[in-house]
Amino acid sequence: MKKITNDDFENYKSISDLMVSNSQETLAFTLNHACIEDNKYHSDVYLLDLESKALTQVTDTNKTSMAFWYKDMPVVMESDDKSVYLCLVGEDKELLAELPKGASSITYDGNGLIYYLNIFDTNQSKDGDVYRVIDEIPFWLDGFGYSNKKRKRLYVHSIKDGSNKAITDPLTEVYSYKIQKDKVVIVSSTFIDKNVATREILVYDPIQDVLECKLEQGHYAVSGAAYIGRDLVFMGTDMKKYGVKENPCFFKLDGSEATMIHFFDNGYASGINSDTKKGGGYTSLVSDDAYYFLSADGVESSIVTMGLSEMDILKELGTVTCFDLIDGGFVIVSAMKNKLQEVYLIKDGKQDRLTSVNEDFYTDRYIAPMEEFYFEHNKTEMHGMILMPYGYEEDKEYPGILMMHGGPKGIYGRNFMHQMQYMASQGYFVFFTNPVGSCGRGNDFSNITGELGKLDYDIFMKFTDVCLEKYPIDKKNVFVTGGSYGGFMTNWMIGHTHRFNAAVSQRSISNWFSKITSTDIGYYYNTDQMPGTPWTDPDLMWDRSPLKYADKVKTPTLFVHGEKDRRCGLIESQQMFLALKYHGVDSKLLILNDSSHNAMMVGNPQVRKVWLDEMNKWFLKYRV
Repeated sequence: MKKITNDDFENYKSISDLMVSNSQETLAFTLNHACIEDNKYHSDVYLLDLESKALTQVTDTNKTSMAFWYKDMPVVMESDDKSVYLCLVGEDKELLAELPKGASSITYDGNGLIYYLNIFDTNQSKDGDVYRVIDEIPFWLDGFGYSNKKRKRLYVHSIKDGSNKAITDPLTEVYSYKIQKDKVVIVSSTFIDKNVATREILVYDPIQDVLECKLEQGHYAVSGAAYIGRDLVFMGTDMKKYGVKENPCFFKLDGSEATMIHFFDNGYASGINSDTKKGGGYTSLVSDDAYYFLSADGVESSIVTMGLSEMDILKELGTVTCFDLIDGGFVIVSAMKNKLQEVYLIKDGKQDRLTSVNEDFYTDRYIAPMEEFYFEHNKTEMHGMILMPYGYEEDKEYPGILMMHGGPKGIYGRNFMHQMQYMASQGYFVFFTNPVGSCGRGNDFSNITGELGKLDYDIFMKFTDVCLEKYPIDKKNVFVTGGSYGGFMTNWMIGHTHRFNAAVSQRSISNWFSKITSTDIGYYYNTDQMPGTPWTDPDLMWDRSPLKYADKVKTPTLFVHGEKDRRCGLIESQQMFLALKYHGVDSKLLILNDSSHNAMMVGNPQVRKVWLDEMNKWFLKYRV
């Protein structure tokens, strides 16, 4: 069997935009793959006949994605530097609509209207301006850049006359919307000076051309909203017990009063880590009698069905990235244990795989076997996973890598992860866990407020001890890496233990003062996590900052950071790197140009290749 190479990620196929035709006879989806040479992701649209399971490619441009079904014909989307083009695909490709450049989240209402989101700039800033004005927070967003007075507005396009009309106000940021017969339900935030975690619910009537506020901002963090029959419902939380990380429950609005219908103790959206997916698709849907959304249960995805009287949870679905409704069941895009994505039909209690787009990859590659086990920390059962190294023999020892996810309310699942499989092919045990703070096990488990760097550190150390006891890992060759929150933990660990030969800190946090005052979510999310602010709790902020302990570090450390990371700013890695250099510790900073926070997971192919090559070389340098 061949080892998995770092270039292999361009051989993975990622499925997105899964949609069932109106006749329920055909599926459409976008098939994506990375191209290192072009430094782009190529995408085209495919149709799957549900009866014969025949798969047909219907576009061959390398830049087309599925938009929606129109009168049982697929509509695909392409774009250039001028417009977004929506084209019917039949015997010939026919232009259905031309939308303004930047149009996204495009949906057809079935009655001649196309809804979409687009950026509106109140400041009307232009390329070449010699200055910019900042008078609100956040003033920039990760993956977007400066956002001052820029809002994602909802628009409607008429297929008949080609007109475009703005529905929401210039200072209203739209996060999601649902089209339902004669109404559009919108989750948004209208703000001046400072955006907050709560949301408002707006309802647009296209017949009367009336936009009405149904839930005012300031009360609930709203994840999604829709009508079930005549009842307006939403998934939300008042954040009073667990703060901004609190899991949402199911509410019904009666006038301005919200009444909880169902308590739900898991996250909205799956949240499972993946570095082999690309593109979007439905993660929540609504029918006449229920609201559906993805969640995480344990280390796998679930589909939750919320009705007015009953709640149902369909579990053990692998790592699901999108789904659609089909008569009597669901179609899903999922990566099962140690697998890449495929399309599955879930119906009548059975799971039927409909595609095999990634099956050929497994035939001659070493796919590291995954073992799972449980361990205990402070009377709490914890779950661990480990990948076996290439060429594994029981009577030999192998180096090991502890990997840590972001969040902290993230989660590792059982799905195939390129960076993990690549390092296993390089001869490492790769071990990972979901400590307290992770999602998938309820509010109490995910609540780590005030414990960052304490409880989680103890769990990671216990987990590492257990792995070294259970498996033939060479104790002289143990390494550590993590990204985002995992980068914070990497920085924290090297200041509190010398057990690791070397570390790779990805898109990390080193100083809570700068993290809170310079990033897009710091002023409300991180102050909630600590809890505290630099002004009310300066001692706490500094005590929990890895930078404070930089003079204790002996572990050689590679820092990897996106130049345009606005979630955990580049300054975080720069500060820690400077401190280690100042104290004589071998260290290096790899800055990924024009890259945002998630570049190492889903960024440009050449960026993804470079950083993983550098991590491999860094660990090799310090193997003994």
